[in-house]
Amino acid sequence: VFLRAMSTKEAIKGSCLCGSIKFTATCQPSCFSQCHCTMCRKCVGSASSMFIAVNKNKLTFHCKDTLKTYRSSKDDKLSAVRGFCGKCGCSLFMDYDGEENTSWLMVGALDTTPLVNNPIQVYIENKVPYFDEMNNTLGAQDPDDLQNFEWDSGKNV
Repeated sequence: VFLRAMSTKEAIKGSCLCGSIKFTATCQPSCFSQCHCTMCRKCVGSASSMFIAVNKNKLTFHCKDTLKTYRSSKDDKLSAVRGFCGKCGCSLFMDYDGEENTSWLMVGALDTTPLVNNPIQVYIENKVPYFDEMNNTLGAQDPDDLQNFEWDSGKNV
């Protein structure tokens, strides 16, 4: 799925990897957050996790039969439940207990590109050491460019 930019009145749409779960938010995000905490990194299996905050009352999940939740923390301030697809394992959202009206949607699960409102990075003290270096590396623009990369890690050991 290729992301496309959206207008300010367009709904935010997303889905899991296998397509069993789809969701729609009929609002724009109030915040765009990149989290570097260990818990979020482990949840998505990446160097950081990106979320958008949306109004929970304007968020609808479709095909909920595979939607599962996991309580990832029981801290007084940051007690949270994370939602994911029980079929493919795709991380979809996080809800903090203290935020009754907010859901944090995983940016990687979006099928549309939301507006970036109030961008922040949190837990930067936990940022992996190679994070900034990777942001400054060359990248492949299309599949043909991948031929220029050495993928066989056994040759480099």
